[in-house]
Amino acid sequence: MELFELYAAKHSNLWFDFQEGPRKGRGGKVSSIFIFIYTKEFPKEGLEKPWQKGDEPLSPFEEYAEPVEHTDIHQRMRENVWYNAGKDAQEVALQTLLGHYLHEDEVFYYMKQIRLKAGRSYDSYMQVIQVIQDKEKQPKFRSGTDAYRRNSIIKYALRVNLKEFGWSLEPMNAPTKRKQKPIEQDLFSYR
Repeated sequence: MELFELYAAKHSNLWFDFQEGPRKGRGGKVSSIFIFIYTKEFPKEGLEKPWQKGDEPLSPFEEYAEPVEHTDIHQRMRENVWYNAGKDAQEVALQTLLGHYLHEDEVFYYMKQIRLKAGRSYDSYMQVIQVIQDKEKQPKFRSGTDAYRRNSIIKYALRVNLKEFGWSLEPMNAPTKRKQKPIEQDLFSYR
């Protein structure tokens, strides 16, 4: 409350509000709290005052919010700039796109897997391009680290999101650790 008063008096650039999460168990213990941080650049939507009992539920402002696309993935794919570019151009575009997020050996592995699928479906390259571009639009993906983006492409875009087209790609096997040579026992250490 004090921070909000400083914000309202223009002595602070931010303030926060909170809301209790769902209650669980006997006695209705609160198991989580949602904290919303507001700034001058990204103010609270609606009345600019702390939430009080009886008010509408909080509607926090989310930076970089993308409008929800109501079109299905097939329609978005057909509207994509790469859709009519031809299979060879799509292949080069996809390899470049994968190269932004994956290691060189992973790009080689996934391109090989996609080529196998491409023999069965004209749109295979385009389908992969579309799921990656959809992933790129997500705020968490854009603000994530390189490692987060790489894992997001491998574990979700290529493995889960492609299932919307009826297929998916399994992750590359992790390199196997070399077996260590057994330690030779000293014959004199045993009694």
